[in-house]
Amino acid sequence: MTEVEFENGYWYTTDLKKFADKIGIPSAGKLRKDELEKAIRHFIRTKEVKSFAKRAMTKEGPRDIDKGLRLDLPVVHFAFSVLHIGSEYHLIYRVSSFK
Repeated sequence: MTEVEFENGYWYTTDLKKFADKIGIPSAGKLRKDELEKAIRHFIRTKEVKSFAKRAMTKEGPRDIDKGLRLDLPVVHFAFSVLHIGSEYHLIYRVSSFK
């Protein structure tokens, strides 16, 4: 595939991730679509595998859920499930609405 062919096609993110995995782009499953496209374009041009992500792929520090969820705390490290957020939020909302 040439770079022109790649540019003229529309690619779903899932397809880009599969292709990026196949050619060996690091952390392909965690990259955004624009980052995948840039890395794949670079690979097509140079045959060199490189990731252009400027952000950390893993988060460090305590998860928000470990610190306890409260309405006055910002969400910084959201490593918990939607169901847990939902039940925790509703509990906080109900308690705070009775003040």
